[in-house]
Amino acid sequence: MRRASLWLLLIGCLLATAPALGQDCKTADGLFAASQGVFTKDRTAQTMLDAIGKLEHGTQACPGHERSWALLCELYWQHGDQLPQQNAAHKQTRMQWFKKGIAAGDRALALNPRNVQAVFFRGCNLAAEADMKGWSSSLWMFDDLKAIMVQTDKLDPDYIWGGTGRFWIEMLTRVPLWLAGRFGYTVEERVALVERQKRAEPRFFSNYYYLAAIYWKQGEHDKALAELEHIIKTDPAVFPEQAGVNRMEQRRAYVRWKEFTGQAYPGR
Repeated sequence: MRRASLWLLLIGCLLATAPALGQDCKTADGLFAASQGVFTKDRTAQTMLDAIGKLEHGTQACPGHERSWALLCELYWQHGDQLPQQNAAHKQTRMQWFKKGIAAGDRALALNPRNVQAVFFRGCNLAAEADMKGWSSSLWMFDDLKAIMVQTDKLDPDYIWGGTGRFWIEMLTRVPLWLAGRFGYTVEERVALVERQKRAEPRFFSNYYYLAAIYWKQGEHDKALAELEHIIKTDPAVFPEQAGVNRMEQRRAYVRWKEFTGQAYPGR
């Protein structure tokens, strides 16, 4: 891990000092801004693909555009994570998106090893790829993933209002709860962190969604449904800057409600 960090720092220094010959970074700036405008109001498969297309064009025009690589790292993961995974072909498709996310994160971190977006979402892509392979063959990754989340917290302890807490909650919903100790955290610690961030920014729906997942797994079904119901009943535009994320979480909350209860909302 330390040797990899030194290489990233060295590559970043070389890129930073190299002349930007042939780089049209003004075009990349414009495409970056346009990509954000695409998914700010809603994050659907189509808006994410539209944004990805703009960002990829931007990185072709300006390969040294750090912000575009970091946002690609995030969007590759989020798009891949929403694709179906019912069979081997689906999983292979998802893995290709996660591999692209890892590569985009590497490009951003080569330009700036302290880019918190690239650090965090590169970790999300690595974890998602491991999930597709199966955690029984990926247990060796836990220490690396923990190091990535520790680094994220050092760079920004409140990144995306509890991003690292949600990361571990997602991990805990996918592996047996007894493995929580392998992460070096208790379930209660991670839940408390996300609850604290939810109170700090109650307009952000993602914390409610992830808390619902872990509460349901722990058998606290009423608490889980209360979290989902809050999302369903609240206008996503309550947080204009994150309305796109909120609309995405609201759609997922309806799906998760039916998964939990076997009935469409408001049945239970």
